[in-house]
Amino acid sequence: MIFKKFIFGITIYFLASCTCENNSKAMKNTEGQGKQDKSTEKKSEIASSKKGEKSATKEMEDIEKVKALHLAASQSCKIIVDSSDQMKYSQNGKDLKTLKVPSACKKFYIHLKHVGQLPSAAMGHNIVISKETDVDDLISKSLRAGKKGHYLPGDPRSLAQSHILLGGSAGDVKEDFIEVDMSKFMKNEKYKFYCTFPGHYAMMQGEFIIE
Repeated sequence: MIFKKFIFGITIYFLASCTCENNSKAMKNTEGQGKQDKSTEKKSEIASSKKGEKSATKEMEDIEKVKALHLAASQSCKIIVDSSDQMKYSQNGKDLKTLKVPSACKKFYIHLKHVGQLPSAAMGHNIVISKETDVDDLISKSLRAGKKGHYLPGDPRSLAQSHILLGGSAGDVKEDFIEVDMSKFMKNEKYKFYCTFPGHYAMMQGEFIIE
């Protein structure tokens, strides 16, 4: 009888030990998988951040290149355009609804500035130039691009466009320089310039005319 109790006790102890060991291994495997998942997620976040930084750096480099060309261009082939928290384009304090370009200009340069104080997430501004017939499609594409894509269409039908979405807060880019290749335009065609930030087209748009 004592012997049977002894055997029974040994068996229970052995089974309990195996169960604890298996549970311990399962916990270690779960912890290991969790650490691996967190590590993979962290690496993905770092890679995405680096990609964003690289893209932003390239955009700023491109802006600086066009800025140099803008400074060197003749006065008749460049313009300064302000964009405000009131959802307006203006030139010298007056609303800009028509942008006229002399036919002698092979390249035309736009210095776009955000003169407001609201952040780009709430009151971002850019500029896109296209045929009037392409406006609706390009605005739709811009909305799909979202803030990450600066609300720009990324479409060859956009004949000229901003590099980046401008804003008025401390962390925003506040000016951009856009080069317009006039060889893409025909005199008898109708063109528009406009902002593709959500809801801005109705107030921030005008005719782009070749004189």
